[in-house]
Amino acid sequence: MAAGAACVQQGDGTRFSAPSNVFKPAKVEATPERMRGIKAPPGFTVTPFATGLKNARIITARGTPMVLGYTAHAAPMQMVFGYRGGFPTEYSGDAFVTMRGSWNRAQASGYEIVRVRFARARSAWPGPGTARC
Repeated sequence: MAAGAACVQQGDGTRFSAPSNVFKPAKVEATPERMRGIKAPPGFTVTPFATGLKNARIITARGTPMVLGYTAHAAPMQMVFGYRGGFPTEYSGDAFVTMRGSWNRAQASGYEIVRVRFARARSAWPGPGTARC
Protein backbone atom coordinates (compact mmCIF):
# COMPACT_ATOMS: atom_id res chain seq x y z
CA MET A 1 0.00 0.00 0.00
CA ALA A 2 1.48 3.32 -0.99
CA ALA A 3 1.60 6.09 1.55
CA GLY A 4 -1.06 8.70 0.98
CA ALA A 5 -3.91 6.36 0.03
CA ALA A 6 -7.55 6.85 0.98
CA CYS A 7 -10.68 4.76 0.64
CA VAL A 8 -13.24 5.72 -1.99
CA GLN A 9 -16.49 3.89 -2.49
CA GLN A 10 -18.42 3.43 -5.70
CA GLY A 11 -22.21 3.69 -5.74
CA ASP A 12 -22.53 -0.12 -5.89
CA GLY A 13 -20.73 -0.42 -2.54
CA THR A 14 -17.38 -1.52 -3.99
CA ARG A 15 -14.54 0.20 -2.16
CA PHE A 16 -11.10 0.96 -3.54
CA SER A 17 -8.11 2.81 -2.17
CA ALA A 18 -6.84 5.81 -4.10
CA PRO A 19 -4.41 8.67 -3.50
CA SER A 20 -5.63 10.75 -0.57
CA ASN A 21 -5.31 14.01 -2.47
CA VAL A 22 -7.75 12.95 -5.21
CA PHE A 23 -10.75 14.66 -3.63
CA LYS A 24 -8.92 17.11 -1.36
CA PRO A 25 -8.75 20.75 -2.49
CA ALA A 26 -5.40 22.50 -2.12
CA LYS A 27 -4.58 23.92 1.33
CA VAL A 28 -7.39 22.06 3.09
CA GLU A 29 -6.59 19.54 5.79
CA ALA A 30 -8.38 16.20 5.46
CA THR A 31 -10.33 16.38 8.71
CA PRO A 32 -13.99 15.38 9.00
CA GLU A 33 -14.97 18.99 9.78
CA ARG A 34 -13.28 20.32 6.67
CA MET A 35 -14.38 17.42 4.45
CA ARG A 36 -18.07 18.20 4.86
CA GLY A 37 -17.99 20.63 1.95
CA ILE A 38 -15.98 18.40 -0.39
CA LYS A 39 -18.02 17.04 -3.27
CA ALA A 40 -16.82 13.63 -4.46
CA PRO A 41 -17.67 12.57 -8.03
CA PRO A 42 -21.06 10.87 -8.48
CA GLY A 43 -20.97 7.30 -7.15
CA PHE A 44 -18.06 7.89 -4.77
CA THR A 45 -17.69 8.75 -1.10
CA VAL A 46 -14.61 9.94 0.81
CA THR A 47 -13.35 8.18 3.94
CA PRO A 48 -11.30 10.61 6.08
CA PHE A 49 -8.20 9.41 7.92
CA ALA A 50 -7.96 6.17 5.89
CA THR A 51 -4.55 7.23 4.65
CA GLY A 52 -1.05 5.85 4.54
CA LEU A 53 0.58 2.73 5.87
CA LYS A 54 -0.57 3.39 9.43
CA ASN A 55 -4.14 2.65 8.36
CA ALA A 56 -3.48 -0.13 5.83
CA ARG A 57 -5.45 -2.55 8.02
CA ILE A 58 -8.48 -0.24 7.99
CA ILE A 59 -8.31 0.22 4.22
CA THR A 60 -7.97 -3.53 3.62
CA ALA A 61 -10.83 -4.33 5.99
CA ARG A 62 -13.16 -1.83 4.31
CA GLY A 63 -12.26 -2.33 0.67
CA THR A 64 -9.96 -3.50 -2.08
CA PRO A 65 -6.35 -2.30 -1.69
CA MET A 66 -4.57 -0.61 -4.60
CA VAL A 67 -3.22 -2.98 -7.21
CA LEU A 68 -0.53 -0.54 -8.32
CA GLY A 69 0.97 2.31 -6.38
CA TYR A 70 4.03 4.49 -6.61
CA THR A 71 6.17 6.75 -4.49
CA ALA A 72 5.00 10.15 -3.30
CA HIS A 73 5.48 13.13 -5.62
CA ALA A 74 5.55 10.95 -8.74
CA ALA A 75 2.73 10.80 -11.28
CA PRO A 76 2.12 8.73 -14.41
CA MET A 77 2.12 10.83 -17.56
CA GLN A 78 1.65 8.33 -20.39
CA MET A 79 1.30 4.57 -20.85
CA VAL A 80 2.02 2.46 -23.94
CA PHE A 81 1.98 -1.29 -24.52
CA GLY A 82 4.86 -3.25 -26.06
CA TYR A 83 2.94 -5.08 -28.79
CA ARG A 84 4.70 -3.70 -31.85
CA GLY A 85 8.17 -4.39 -33.18
CA GLY A 86 11.15 -2.89 -31.44
CA PHE A 87 10.51 -4.69 -28.15
CA PRO A 88 11.85 -8.12 -27.19
CA THR A 89 9.20 -10.89 -27.24
CA GLU A 90 9.09 -11.12 -23.43
CA TYR A 91 7.85 -7.50 -23.31
CA SER A 92 4.77 -8.27 -25.42
CA GLY A 93 1.64 -7.10 -23.61
CA ASP A 94 3.56 -5.29 -20.88
CA ALA A 95 2.94 -1.59 -20.29
CA PHE A 96 5.56 1.14 -20.19
CA VAL A 97 4.67 4.15 -18.05
CA THR A 98 6.52 7.45 -18.11
CA MET A 99 6.61 8.98 -14.65
CA ARG A 100 6.85 12.65 -13.74
CA GLY A 101 8.81 13.06 -10.56
CA SER A 102 9.56 15.78 -8.05
CA TRP A 103 12.36 18.31 -8.40
CA ASN A 104 11.53 19.99 -5.09
CA ARG A 105 13.49 17.55 -2.91
CA ALA A 106 17.08 17.22 -1.73
CA GLN A 107 17.54 14.71 -4.56
CA ALA A 108 15.13 14.73 -7.52
CA SER A 109 13.18 11.49 -7.71
CA GLY A 110 10.46 9.76 -9.68
CA TYR A 111 11.58 10.70 -13.20
CA GLU A 112 11.74 7.35 -14.96
CA ILE A 113 10.13 4.84 -17.26
CA VAL A 114 8.51 1.91 -15.47
CA ARG A 115 7.71 -1.47 -16.98
CA VAL A 116 4.44 -2.97 -15.72
CA ARG A 117 4.24 -6.71 -16.31
CA PHE A 118 0.82 -8.24 -16.83
CA ALA A 119 -0.16 -11.83 -16.05
CA ARG A 120 -3.65 -13.20 -16.68
CA ALA A 121 -5.14 -9.74 -17.30
CA ARG A 122 -3.93 -8.52 -13.91
CA SER A 123 -0.79 -6.58 -13.19
CA ALA A 124 2.11 -8.57 -11.80
CA TRP A 125 4.15 -5.45 -11.00
CA PRO A 126 6.50 -6.10 -8.07
CA GLY A 127 6.57 -2.46 -6.92
CA PRO A 128 8.49 0.80 -7.28
CA GLY A 129 12.16 0.56 -8.02
CA THR A 130 12.07 -3.07 -9.11
CA ALA A 131 10.32 -2.68 -12.44
CA ARG A 132 12.53 -0.03 -14.04
CA CYS A 133 13.60 -0.35 -17.67
